[in-house]
Amino acid sequence: MTKQPERKNFNLRNIAIYSAFGFAVTGPMVHHWYKLLELLVPITVRHAAIKRLLLDRGIFAPAMIVLYFSLIPLLMGSSVDATANALRARFWPALKMNWKVWTIVQYINLSYVPMQYRVLVGNCTALLWSTYLATKRQ
Repeated sequence: MTKQPERKNFNLRNIAIYSAFGFAVTGPMVHHWYKLLELLVPITVRHAAIKRLLLDRGIFAPAMIVLYFSLIPLLMGSSVDATANALRARFWPALKMNWKVWTIVQYINLSYVPMQYRVLVGNCTALLWSTYLATKRQ
């Protein structure tokens, strides 16, 4: 008799929360962020890609990590105090990992990818990144 592998149940509520966060928060924010970067640092500006990258890594990355570690737990029912404590504990490690993973992706994205495909490139990377963040939330 062969032993059946143990099946893990999916938490549909958590999947719905993560999906809603991506659809309602991350998607629109990233779209408008790329448009804002184009306005703030036009391609005609010297070293435009580096300047956009510095803005992205210095402003957008920390803001998105704060949003992620604040909204997701609150939507899942955590208290404000527990959420704030977890944010304080997880922010810097997550931001440092974000800089390691996303900096090269965003450099390529902001330097070589046409504007209409940047969100798609980001979303593909975000799938892996969200999986990493979800493990850090546990």
